[in-house]
This record gives sequence, structure tokens and C-alpha cells, in this order.
Amino acid sequence: NGALAGGTLPLAIGSDVRPTFTGEYFIADNLGIEVLAALPFKHDININGLGRVGSTKQLPPVVTLQYHFNSKGKVSPFVGAGVNYTTFFSEDTTGALKDSRLKLQDSWGLAAHAGVDFAIGEKGALRVDMRWIDIDSDVYLNGAKVGTVEIDGSSLTVYLQSANPPATIDELKADLRQQAPEGAAPFRSLRDELPPHY
Repeated sequence: NGALAGGTLPLAIGSDVRPTFTGEYFIADNLGIEVLAALPFKHDININGLGRVGSTKQLPPVVTLQYHFNSKGKVSPFVGAGVNYTTFFSEDTTGALKDSRLKLQDSWGLAAHAGVDFAIGEKGALRVDMRWIDIDSDVYLNGAKVGTVEIDGSSLTVYLQSANPPATIDELKADLRQQAPEGAAPFRSLRDELPPHY
């Protein structure tokens, strides 16, 4: 998606699927800041009529401000908007561009996120969401700009998440004590055994 040489060489960018990881911090009851990270994506680059001419890898971290409707309820829809920074690396060339120096410029873009959380117990939820990320990059060949590519990301996902995890070690220890069977030895950590100066 995109073109080189003034639009005369249409591009087709291959898709890829990788695991992603998210974390959200609530700054108010209904308002959260989410960070999305992922393993590197790899895309084949094809020129129509010439076939595969190269490949690139990219990482697209996203920061999103999200508003949750009915955040304390069993069903909580949410919408969000944010910004994405994509860094490209490990560019390679082959075929008609073999031995050429290919570089895709890092890019900034907008991002949108919407979905629904279905509460499961006190600290879990099933999330169904859709995400869109705007990724546009200038393409350089042997140091000269030759065009632009579009690698917009979109996804529909369903996954389980943990809500409100313990914020401190003390809270985690308190949770473990509550879950311990009756009559079990009290929870202790190595830190409990160390002198105060450690």
C-alpha cells in the first residue's frame, strides 16, 4: 500500500500477526491511560509487476486515553484515542532492488480503540475490542526519497484480562494470605528474614 517513483510503481505491503501486550492505569473512575506493546512485526514489500523487492520489521507502541462507560458495572463499553510511534528496522532488499540500500522512516500517527469489558469475578474481565493505528512512512532508496508506504494496523481481538492487580508488595502479600488455606503457615518472604540494612 503506497507507491514509489512518483506513483508509477504501486506497492503491496504484506500483513503480519504478532502477540501484543497492554496495560492500563486509571487516573479517574472512568478514565484510563493504556500502553500497547508488541513483538516486532515483519512485512514483505512487493512492487506490482516486479514481485517481492524487500522486507522490513517494525514496532508500533501506542499510548491511548480511554473513557469507560459504566466502569463499575458488569458490562463496560469504552472508547479511546491516542498516538502511535512506529520505528522501522532490519530493512532488506531482494529481486529487482537487490543490493540497494532501503530505509523506511520512523513515523508518528493517530490511533483509535473501542470495545467492551465483561466483568468476571472481582478482578477479571473478558474484553472484546477493535483497534486502528495510522502508520505512514517515507521510503528512501540509496539515500534518496522515492515514495511513501502505508502500513495501517487494525485488529479485532477477544482476550481475558486482570483488573486492579495489587499495586504494592504489601497488597500482594495480603492477597496471598487471604487465599492461603486455613491453618497454613503464614506467608513470609526472604526480605522478612534479612537484617534492616538490606
